[in-house]
Amino acid sequence: MTAVTEGRLDDRLALVLAQLGSTAPVTVELPTIDGEEDLVLRSALVTERDGEPLSEADAADVVTFFEQQNPSFQPLSAEVTPDGVLVTYPLAAP
Repeated sequence: MTAVTEGRLDDRLALVLAQLGSTAPVTVELPTIDGEEDLVLRSALVTERDGEPLSEADAADVVTFFEQQNPSFQPLSAEVTPDGVLVTYPLAAP
């Protein structure tokens, strides 16, 4: 979580993850995008909810949660992967 303590987490992503975590504890990984290792992190992989791997229903709920955000906080993509839900924000805010 060094990127978080260094302030390199996208503000939109941080706010929406905090909101998601207020409904139930979530586990999140912060993958880097190739070529953007030193830039602001703008992707998150949600892997668990309430200490358990995401079920299909949980994953669908997480995708819907991100897709229903105010346009200023909507991600570029939110997709189910074998490891969880990968959320990516655009480089520039809308």
